[in-house]
Amino acid sequence: MKKQKKKDYTVPVITIVGLFVLTLMLNVAVTPYETDTPSTIATTNNPAQYAGRSHVVAIDQYATNKVMILSSSLYKNGFIIIRKVEKEAPGRIIGQTALLSPGLYQNRYIPLNEAVWTDDELYLSIVTDNGDGLLSLPDDKKQEGDKEEPAMSSLYVL
Repeated sequence: MKKQKKKDYTVPVITIVGLFVLTLMLNVAVTPYETDTPSTIATTNNPAQYAGRSHVVAIDQYATNKVMILSSSLYKNGFIIIRKVEKEAPGRIIGQTALLSPGLYQNRYIPLNEAVWTDDELYLSIVTDNGDGLLSLPDDKKQEGDKEEPAMSSLYVL
């Protein structure tokens, strides 16, 4: 009687486990972190650190019910607001953050209260809170960025 050779499954099992772990790592690396709370990377609340350097950066993105802000900084308490461009000028507000403290923020999602469509242009700006904790324009004034210009950005909906 011929003795049956025992099969060795070590290499296939290690390969499958390795591919599974690699897939998990890639999924975590390429999936954007989505949250309603700001992802603060600056731990200081020293407004002087950001004096005159507020900024907001977003890139063109696909139409959804939110806009992703890649990076922003505030040197005073304030809000990031999103307006739909109408007749080549900033129009009505269609999205805003809650009150933000001075600091640096990344990958912040701002919900929109109105649908956007392909080729819409959105205008983003930062306004300083007047002390009431609420967005109240025109009392809340635009924060200045570098070179004493308002901290603003724009993007197109793809």
